[in-house]
Amino acid sequence: MIKNYLILIFLSFTYYANAQENTTTALAKNAKNDFYLSIGYGGVSVAANLNYERKLWTTESKVFSSIWIKANGGVWAIWDSEGTQFSLAAVGLSGHKNHHIEYSLGGTSLFDKVGYDIAIKNFDGKYVSSKPTKIEYTDFMVYATLGYRYQKPGNGILFRAGFGYPEMIYVSIGYGF
Repeated sequence: MIKNYLILIFLSFTYYANAQENTTTALAKNAKNDFYLSIGYGGVSVAANLNYERKLWTTESKVFSSIWIKANGGVWAIWDSEGTQFSLAAVGLSGHKNHHIEYSLGGTSLFDKVGYDIAIKNFDGKYVSSKPTKIEYTDFMVYATLGYRYQKPGNGILFRAGFGYPEMIYVSIGYGF
């Protein structure tokens, strides 16, 4: 009788015991969404953006531990011009623990609000046949960054710092979930 109870107790403990966590299970615990504020400075230019990233896939590679897609929007200013900015980029992270090298590449649109407002104010319809459009005051350029990211596997705070375009030298703080 005591022997049966000991066997039952032993079997109940083995249900909860794991010898080693599966690597893919540990990677699956990582955050799939990131939301953060990024502020950049480049001497004569400043930029502030809200960013959203979504993880596309995770790999075992040391070069790319995960691949993300990023969308952001915000404001920029340089000398006597300012406007809005929107970007879409692919992001690669290296490392499977807290510290990552981050690189991204994509496209950005920079709308020059000051130039557009001046053109609209000066438009009288006499000498120019068409009214200025916003697309004429929007530049489409390459979006690229290289930096450091601190983000624990799983949910939680993330911190970024690096350089790129159009943010120049940037710092970011946010949350992964």
